[in-house]
Amino acid sequence: LDLAAVMVILTLAHALPDRWPVVQEIGSSLGIASIAVGFMALFGAYDRPLRFLPSIAAPAVVILIGAIVRWAVGGPMDRWLDAALLCIWASLAFLSIRSALHFLGVRGYGLRRKEQERILAVGSKAEAEQALALLWQTHYGLGWSAVVDPNAQEAGADGLARSIRRNRVGEVVFCARDMPWKNIIHLIEKLRSGSTEFKIAQPEREFIIGPSSIESLQDLYVLHDHALNSPVARRNKRIVDVTLALLLLITLPIAAFFVRSPKVLFLNAISVLRGQRSWVGYHPSSVKGPKLPGLVPGVLDPISVLGLREDDLVISRANAMYAKDYSATFDIGIVLRGFRMLGGT
Repeated sequence: LDLAAVMVILTLAHALPDRWPVVQEIGSSLGIASIAVGFMALFGAYDRPLRFLPSIAAPAVVILIGAIVRWAVGGPMDRWLDAALLCIWASLAFLSIRSALHFLGVRGYGLRRKEQERILAVGSKAEAEQALALLWQTHYGLGWSAVVDPNAQEAGADGLARSIRRNRVGEVVFCARDMPWKNIIHLIEKLRSGSTEFKIAQPEREFIIGPSSIESLQDLYVLHDHALNSPVARRNKRIVDVTLALLLLITLPIAAFFVRSPKVLFLNAISVLRGQRSWVGYHPSSVKGPKLPGLVPGVLDPISVLGLREDDLVISRANAMYAKDYSATFDIGIVLRGFRMLGGT
């Protein structure tokens, strides 16, 4: 739908050459529309559940980069204004598509957040509450939950199917302590035709096994959805890295006056673009600390930029906090505060 929307906008603009001369330059080909949709994907526009922010952020970044490039090369701004208006129209189209999918109730395309998942636990009250408590933490909250006794009539395949449909359940958790594995597998086979996820809570109460993940408190390093071990945060970090690298390369003649070594800044930007380094990373440590998500070496790190004491305890805690509380704005803040260090320390 997004691809079709971009094609329609470009085609309509192409029919008005006097009003949209910039479209005559870029054309209205499928390739241009595919690039636009691919750029949207980089910003997480197609992650489930759907969100409005990427549909605004991606066109906004295109407008910003276009303005900087136009300013850097000294080109006329009228063409940039035309392109910016096209990006705004595309953003409105993307928002309209997502709103329509949400209000039409299309399965899998709602705007409901993951932490508001609706979960049904099948097991005794004690075991089910333990499983829901763990999922509450790994999902960062639940929107709705209910418990079904495994010996009740509602715990059969037909009863669970009715409950799933009636309550729009997104996940079903079976408590292995209260149910034979044979029964659990039988129920999953009967109910798996829909889009509901099925998970099994282990008797130890510390693990929940799902179709593509094992959730446990020992692996829970994060308290909100910007944690560094989430795919969305990693993609955001890469977007920030690439965007900053391109901006620094474009403005290198000016940035050179504010760093210690322009040559080192240039080499660092190239390394970031190639994925060999990140602008912000962990502080190097020789002491084995808690297991953290892997990162490429950083040009900067919070300890060096903020001037914190470089002992093992501080380094371990600072690295852990960076992984737990990561946000793209924090990276940008570290880069701004340590801008002079981008060209070497």
